[in-house]
Amino acid sequence: MRIIHEYLADAAVLRSVPKKQYGSLLIQQAQSGKAFVLANPFFHS
Repeated sequence: MRIIHEYLADAAVLRSVPKKQYGSLLIQQAQSGKAFVLANPFFHS
């Protein structure tokens, strides 16, 4: 299920962003060791 979601997310991005630009972003994220954060910090207990 996760792989399918990632495929669909990539396909959606590539409809509006050039492949080379998106690929560069993915490489930069992998090299920096930082990932996109999709959580809100206000929900910490």
